[in-house]
Amino acid sequence: MNRNPESIITLVARLELEFGAIESNFDLNRQAYGRLQQGADDSLDWAALGYTLHAIYTAMEHYFLLISKTFENDLSSDSWHKDLIDKMQLELPGIRPRLLSRALARTIDELRGFRHVFLSLYDDRLDQDRIMLIQKKYQICDAAFPMPILPLLSQFKSLHSGSRSFSPRRI
Repeated sequence: MNRNPESIITLVARLELEFGAIESNFDLNRQAYGRLQQGADDSLDWAALGYTLHAIYTAMEHYFLLISKTFENDLSSDSWHKDLIDKMQLELPGIRPRLLSRALARTIDELRGFRHVFLSLYDDRLDQDRIMLIQKKYQICDAAFPMPILPLLSQFKSLHSGSRSFSPRRI
């Protein structure tokens, strides 16, 4: 656990940067989904939507990993991807607040499962029904993910009052 003032300042700055990447991927997802809603049906359009879902999960996972490495630092099992999501549901008094509700964690875990399938496709077509199901579930993340960030960052700042201000643009 690395909670010196410099590590907290660095964490806040890195989380702000990572949140920007997550927002960019949210925007790309809206564009890809919008194309399909307007009638685009090319395999590249479906691949683009799949890619954005993969990128969103990967960016969220990196966000969670930054937090975990700073405060908990114990992800060593073969199932660390799932364990990381589970850990973000925990409130750790005196360390950090809970970041994910159970419902949001389930949705993010479904994105994790889709990411695994997406990365394993080499000569097979994407299942369009599966992508649309994941897309609909993902939209919960788009609406809900930014909400737990403010209490989290507020607590991090209270650990070191000199940290920079953080104001997600979507809230």
